[in-house]
Amino acid sequence: MRWQIAVSGSVIVLMGLVCCPFVSATHGEEIRAKGHAEAATSASRAAERNRLWQEARAHSQAGDYAAAIAAAEKILQVEIWLFGECDDRVAYTHGWIGDQQFTSKNYQNAASSYDKRAEILTTLAGKMATS
Repeated sequence: MRWQIAVSGSVIVLMGLVCCPFVSATHGEEIRAKGHAEAATSASRAAERNRLWQEARAHSQAGDYAAAIAAAEKILQVEIWLFGECDDRVAYTHGWIGDQQFTSKNYQNAASSYDKRAEILTTLAGKMATS
């Protein structure tokens, strides 16, 4: 009886050793494929961000502040996806939008954009002070 249990246990262990590498390899390939897809998505979003910055600056230089602000708001969406809401690049974009709003005499919205920038920078400064 003991030897039957020992043999059964050995067979189970042997089956586990044979099957586990295939499961791990397959799972690893799925993770790598997902990582490549996420990297490609991030790269395309970064390219979109750069294109939108060029567009926003061109509109601003032409004096079309509404179009510049609209493009910059799209930039914010991309940056939040790429970097998260609490990032210095997101804060910069809020400030840039505030500048456009101020230039177009939309003072209330400019103040709101500047407040958002200040909120993000204050949070970042707090994180740096505690780390």
